[in-house]
Parts: sequence; C-alpha cells; structure tokens
Amino acid sequence: MSDPSAGHPAASPWARPAGPEAQAEWVDPTPTDPILRIPPTPPQPKSTAAAVLLNLTGSGAGYFYLNRRGQAWTAAVLAVVLVAVAGGGPAGGPVDDRAPAPPVRAYTA
Repeated sequence: MSDPSAGHPAASPWARPAGPEAQAEWVDPTPTDPILRIPPTPPQPKSTAAAVLLNLTGSGAGYFYLNRRGQAWTAAVLAVVLVAVAGGGPAGGPVDDRAPAPPVRAYTA
C-alpha cells in the first residue's frame, strides 16, 4: 500500500503517466476495417440424377461429384482391379496350341 504521509496515492495501472492533468492519447479499441459477419452462402444442391448417371460409368465419378472422396477412391480402385482381372489374358482371347482339325469333307456315296 501507499504511505499516507507521502501525500500521493499508489500508482494505478490506469493512471496517466504525467499525472491526472496530462493529455492522454485515446486509442480506438475497435478495428478500422469492419469484420463482416455475413454467413457464407450454402452450396448449390447437387443433382441426384447426375450422380447416379456418373456412378453408372463404373468408375465412381458420381462420388467425386458429390464430394465423397473416400467412396470415390474406393470405387475407382475397385474399377481398376476389375479391369485388370478381366483383361488379364492375351488381347486375342485364349491361345489354342493344338493342331487345327482336318477339314470336313462332304459325304459322297
């Protein structure tokens, strides 16, 4: 505390540094740029028909359209695996290494 015989009160953190008669510089506590409190606009609704048609491609493109990334990548990986498994053989189909059958002759009596 302060000593009453000193003649002045204890220093306050809010007191003016040069005494009570000094001019204080006023600082505006609000920012100069207003803070916009406008909520963001909601996203446009996605078309269900477009998502279904994109998913019918088999690549999972409809999930990308709906911003469902996990399902989209799962569907894309499964599509690649299915194509790799289905197309694993040679391009011309199965190879038959047996000798060709003799031509069939017409029956003559």
